Amino acid sequence: MEIKVIWKDHGMIALEVIASNGIFCGKTEVLEFSENLQEFSEKLKTYSKIEEHYLSYKPKIETNYNRFFMKYYKSDYFGKRLMDTKIVVGSFTGGKHTVELEIIFEISALELFQKELYELARNEEGIATLYGVDSSLFEKENTNP
Repeated sequence: MEIKVIWKDHGMIALEVIASNGIFCGKTEVLEFSENLQEFSEKLKTYSKIEEHYLSYKPKIETNYNRFFMKYYKSDYFGKRLMDTKIVVGSFTGGKHTVELEIIFEISALELFQKELYELARNEEGIATLYGVDSSLFEKENTNP
């Protein structure tokens, strides 16, 4: 998943979000206040230490056409963490398309993403990328004959 600042103005930023799990993909643009994104990135920093089962995020600025939502689960998938990402892409012609997918990632990938997201929000520019792992590799390795 990639989150990129494409526009900024007085604490408000426009983000381009692209997510893919190797089978499905989605792309949208959303508006957000940089301080809200920075606050969420701080929560991600301590996520592995808190008791809550999941942590979720969606931009505070809502539009009728484009939406983005991500939810981080603490469940393990062959020792990896899960993230459920929902992307709703709409157009001014009235059509809406929704992509909802799971991305499996290692904790080290989340730590790197958190740092990039924090810098992106603080500087109001840049790209934050969460790299997933190929779940089919784990299924083959962890399947008992």
